[in-house]
Parts: sequence; structure tokens; C-alpha cells
Amino acid sequence: MLPSDLAGKINELEHYDFQSSESRQRFESLLEKPFRQQIMQQMLDQMSGEGRKNDS
Repeated sequence: MLPSDLAGKINELEHYDFQSSESRQRFESLLEKPFRQQIMQQMLDQMSGEGRKNDS
């Protein structure tokens, strides 16, 4: 089962063993540079939010 957050889902799917090379290629095409940057920003935002929670 995939994590509930988008960044976690992307991370899991990046390590998924796709059954066909076409499926892998389609997934990778979704992760072109602008989208990947957005995902990375979300991951950073989540990590910084978790850090703030732990500081409390």
C-alpha cells in the first residue's frame, strides 16, 4: 500500500518493479523536471514541518 502523502507515493513508485518497460517509461515521463522540483519542494516542506513539531 502506498503512503498517504504525494511525496511518499512518488518515492515508493520510484523504487517499484514495474511489470513492463512501457509502464516504467510512462511513470518517468510524469516526473519531468518541473514536476520533480514541485515534489522535492513538498518533501522539504513536510520535513521542515516535522522538524518544527519535534521542536515543540
